[in-house]
Amino acid sequence: MSIYSEQEEWKEVEVFVVVKTYPNASRKYQEVVCTAAITKEGEWIRLYPIQFRQMEKERQFKKYTWVKTRIKRASKKDRRSDSYYPDMDHFEIIREVSTKNNWDERKLIVLPTRSNSLEEIKERLGREGKSLGIFKPREITDFKIIRNEKSSRANPSKHVQGSLFVPEPPKELESIPYDFKYVFKCDDSRCKGHTMIILDWEINQAFRKWTRKYGSEETALEKIRYRWFEDICGPDKDTHLIVGSHNRFVETFMVLGVFYPKKEAQLSLFDLEL
Repeated sequence: MSIYSEQEEWKEVEVFVVVKTYPNASRKYQEVVCTAAITKEGEWIRLYPIQFRQMEKERQFKKYTWVKTRIKRASKKDRRSDSYYPDMDHFEIIREVSTKNNWDERKLIVLPTRSNSLEEIKERLGREGKSLGIFKPREITDFKIIRNEKSSRANPSKHVQGSLFVPEPPKELESIPYDFKYVFKCDDSRCKGHTMIILDWEINQAFRKWTRKYGSEETALEKIRYRWFEDICGPDKDTHLIVGSHNRFVETFMVLGVFYPKKEAQLSLFDLEL
């Protein structure tokens, strides 16, 4: 039975967490994380809100990890049919899936869910309300770094207040005054090109970590550009983008994560002749 069957009560599921967004300031929960995961049935679901840094350390899961939890459909205000509330008191880590053998096990789980283009994912959103997906761009042409001092990431304290839902608030979020964006084209005749913000936890964490390590925002940004553009999108990588749409602006999509195993070695002419 599909995970999308109507349900009012909590349902226990095992899901494979593929992406986690960087913590976002919340007036209700102080801060929240959005995760995208794949069910055993091969369907993408969104788990939100997750108060990740308030979870006990032993329950703080990494990406590419099977977890067991309880979920129920999100509020009807959320028009995205793949959105679910997770039960924060019921999170159990089952096992992490490694990058062994060029991400083989990860690829077996993730790539069967692949769409042909962002246009195809948007089409499915209009038809079924499903707002998550993964696809391989025809080309990623640029990586933009734009200073944005008005975003919630740049001013987290302005978007946070005391909350009954957070008995022990985590350490205050640090300011991330930059937006990171991919510029790409899809392998689809309808595609006119896209410029899309990246919300992945790792890229924002890298900015914090490398700014402290090198004592310079400029150096940190140079290293981020190299890592997320020249390396992750390099000619030796089979780069896919994992995307999801915005709650309020449903037709606006964002990059939630990047899936980038190395390209499989091409057979040589000698191999083909055997």
